[in-house]
Amino acid sequence: MRPDPHLLTGAAALDALPDDESAELAAHLAECETCAAELAGFVETAALLGAVTADTPPARLRESVLAAARATPQLPPATGRVADAGAHRAPEPADRAADGAPAPATGADVVPLRRPWYRRPQALLAAAVAAVVLAAGTAVVVVTSAPDRDVATCVSTAADARVVAPSVGTGGEVVASGQCNQATVTVAGLPPLPGGKVYQLWYLRGQEPVSMGVLATSATGSLQPVTAPLAAGTTAFAVTVEPTGGSAAPTTSPVWVVPL
Repeated sequence: MRPDPHLLTGAAALDALPDDESAELAAHLAECETCAAELAGFVETAALLGAVTADTPPARLRESVLAAARATPQLPPATGRVADAGAHRAPEPADRAADGAPAPATGADVVPLRRPWYRRPQALLAAAVAAVVLAAGTAVVVVTSAPDRDVATCVSTAADARVVAPSVGTGGEVVASGQCNQATVTVAGLPPLPGGKVYQLWYLRGQEPVSMGVLATSATGSLQPVTAPLAAGTTAFAVTVEPTGGSAAPTTSPVWVVPL
């Protein structure tokens, strides 16, 4: 089965694609602005990882990162005996019913399928960035991924979905759903920034800002929408102007705020 080219950008940024998939992605990028912008963001992130110098992080940074991790929905734990995902069990004669049809598999015989390796680089990049943030105290987090389609669909169709316009700034919106425990954040109406400056997204937990990363720019120059979990106690989303690579804490006043 051929991988979805939309899932290859993370591996491409890490130079981890075989030649055939690299060629397939190159052809796809010529027609998909979203993936082209996503790949550019991943490449930028990978480059920033190598440029970070060690520093003592602020005391609250570790708790902020861990709080964001705790607020992110997790997969449920596996139950029952899990066979080695790398193993393949050939059917034995006893596995077949008397009439020659395969006997139904029992729970112990079912081999769970691992997620394909090509879906993992995005997560690897995110984990690497988080490790750098914790170790170096530098917010080198880039929100480059296109909005999660499943999350966006859940939020847009939820019975409790509410659309909130910015109280600071003139464009964009936040669509939030407690039922989905997620939000889609669309930032618009902000002018292009000079070199050395970026827009950084935050959520406010009470009055404490927690970084959600540097907003990526699409091929058309607009800021990419973001899907985000609604962390407990979130009172607003905000955007500030920060130095390239982002900041561990805001250094300027917000230019865009959506209260929840």
